Amino acid sequence: MRTPPTAIALSLLLALAGSARAGNEFFPIKHVIDKNETLVVVSDRQTEFSLDGKSWSPAVATWVFPGWAQLQGATWIWRAAKVSPDEAHNGSPVVTFRRKFTPPAGTTRATLRITADNAYKVTLNGKVVGSSGELSAASNVDDGHWQTFDAYAVPLKPGENVLVVSAVNYRSSATKGDGNPGGVVFSLAAPRESAANPGK
Repeated sequence: MRTPPTAIALSLLLALAGSARAGNEFFPIKHVIDKNETLVVVSDRQTEFSLDGKSWSPAVATWVFPGWAQLQGATWIWRAAKVSPDEAHNGSPVVTFRRKFTPPAGTTRATLRITADNAYKVTLNGKVVGSSGELSAASNVDDGHWQTFDAYAVPLKPGENVLVVSAVNYRSSATKGDGNPGGVVFSLAAPRESAANPGK
């Protein structure tokens, strides 16, 4: 169950022709930012990941199903380009991603869009923003969280901001990496006027 107090669950036109799910097909969802928004930061190789919260390494652009949801400018990331057979079958430990960024001067608010296969919890500057699913590899719920994005209105502060996402890939019956990929994708977009009109 999705638990963010301020989240707006985006349906993202799942009823459009060609987007219905059948068998093992996946929703071909894409999201393009609004013309009145400007990207501040996205999931990419500048994002770091850690398994213990102490040692950090660059995140990796991960293999995903062609029909997975897409965010403009963002990359699906994980700790490896393809999960191991063990992870595909038994699930992953909690993988923590960290993205440090400095917003444009005068940018005080933004919209965070995020999804994961399978579960995530996201914080910004140490404060919980929202979550989806359970951070436990023991779960094998066919949640379909990766079929939609969650959107959160978040405040930004001057100077460095830190976005942290903890994520888990659930266990499955798969025995190959491409049978149960894991991944996280996010973007942070700000209204153009917030940078043009500081303080508003």
